[in-house]
Amino acid sequence: EGFTLVLADNAYSRLEEGPGVWLDDEVHVRGRVQLDDGTELDVATDGEPEVGLATEDGFLVKGLAPGAYVGFRSVRERVTEQQLRPRTGLRAPGSL
Repeated sequence: EGFTLVLADNAYSRLEEGPGVWLDDEVHVRGRVQLDDGTELDVATDGEPEVGLATEDGFLVKGLAPGAYVGFRSVRERVTEQQLRPRTGLRAPGSL
């Protein structure tokens, strides 16, 4: 048995209105994200097991897009990267 820690801080969102997050038996997210290249995407997740895992190159999966993951990672204080990442191997965040 275990638990899932959900961090839903939108304090530094790139858009006026950050995604909405709610919980029942699963984590649900609805909203719009802006990638590093300025592209805006609608993101919706409904408990997909990939969300919250990390890509091989260290991006946290925060949503699914057609053929890709929406990845997020912090580079340094208040600087983040948000990009589409290929759907390849995933791992638990912080694992080697």
